[in-house]
Amino acid sequence: MKRVRKYLKGIRQRVLGRKRVGEFQTPDWKEEAIEIDITRPESIWVTVDDLIAYSPLTRFIYALLAWELAFVGSFFIWLGLVFWNPIFADWQYTLLAFEIVGSLGFALLAWSREILVKKVATRGFAFIFRFQRLVFESYYGAFLVAIYPLLTVKTAIPLSPFFPISPLSVVAIGVFFFLIIPRLVISELLRETRVPRLSILQFTLERKTGNPRYSWLRIGMRGIEWTLGRSGLSVTPGVLYHGSCYSLFKDNLPNSDLGLLAEWLTFPANFRQVNSIILGLMWQSAHAEDSGFGKVRGIWGRISRLPFPKGYNIVVAIGAIAGSITAIVELAKIFGMLHA
Repeated sequence: MKRVRKYLKGIRQRVLGRKRVGEFQTPDWKEEAIEIDITRPESIWVTVDDLIAYSPLTRFIYALLAWELAFVGSFFIWLGLVFWNPIFADWQYTLLAFEIVGSLGFALLAWSREILVKKVATRGFAFIFRFQRLVFESYYGAFLVAIYPLLTVKTAIPLSPFFPISPLSVVAIGVFFFLIIPRLVISELLRETRVPRLSILQFTLERKTGNPRYSWLRIGMRGIEWTLGRSGLSVTPGVLYHGSCYSLFKDNLPNSDLGLLAEWLTFPANFRQVNSIILGLMWQSAHAEDSGFGKVRGIWGRISRLPFPKGYNIVVAIGAIAGSITAIVELAKIFGMLHA
């Protein structure tokens, strides 16, 4: 009996692949992709524990939601095409074809989410992170697309007297529904608590090649600050990233310390192995400030650093411009520049 079990175990290992034991462990179902795509840039491999999985019932509910949203979006796209060229209304079953193709396509996308996630995951953490960000950006871009039909309804954009309804605005409504579907039915692919850890490991891996992207380090340090906040320790935003960059500048931040920080994010209750590293990064940040190396700040961060009169005047000016848009549109209508 023991020989039979050993024989079956050997067959299973040859079919599924052996697990790699090392710094970055690869799941069994990713072995084939690693052997085939050897020209792809190196990336951290994600495990099943890093991914968000949906049950069949959840995927079925999201498939129904995708079907309904795509049904509405397909109708508006068809309606916009009809306004643009009435020949689309003369052809039989054009509306039915739009509805079936659009609704069925997005419903299948929602139902096959797990297959899509596994296919994307075989490309590594960097690719799946960018793919997830693309899904989020399409969701926010949908609201930008919705601005055009909103302006046409408010008559802020003049329309032709022969076409009281803009075909492009109607099509934009349908595109809006299409763009929000991926965010609603696919949602996040990576667990939020796992992204900082993988980002630090990705930076460590790219650092070995000599051309690391510091955006990975920024994401990882933000995760450490957020985890410390959950433990009741408030850290000034950006201090750890600033200290780590200065430590890298002085070449006294080894990859082993970054690895300890990444592993600590998985077990945040164990402060013993990282307390000296975190305190060291905070000290390095303060030392960098004393040496003249300030933090790189965004637009709002730079405005907040301005003296009181200048910063206050800039904020007031931005608010005045945003609040005067409606008044500008109304004045343009009065002077005949826009249609009322």
